[in-house]
Amino acid sequence: MTRPTTLHPDLIAPVEPDGLMCLITPPRDTYEGIRANLALPLDCSVMGVSVTIERLEQEAHGGIIAIGSRDGAAVRLPLEDLPIPAGTPGVEWVAAYRRWNA
Repeated sequence: MTRPTTLHPDLIAPVEPDGLMCLITPPRDTYEGIRANLALPLDCSVMGVSVTIERLEQEAHGGIIAIGSRDGAAVRLPLEDLPIPAGTPGVEWVAAYRRWNA
């Protein structure tokens, strides 16, 4: 028996992470959406240390790595582990990515 298809209410703006999950197919669409929407450079705090994220890279297996610097030293962090401040433009794309990887 097939389930009836209904339009998810989150597909109407503003789009929340659940709504984005209906629109994207990981890993490529998610990466492109995050790259296009996440405000970079991004300053955040990782374990009490200030880090500036400057760009993103997609790994061969589909994971997304945030690349930046801390006091002049290079930093590479998995995007799902990066604490992005609430209200940052594009954070809803990162939330959708985290749900896909959960």
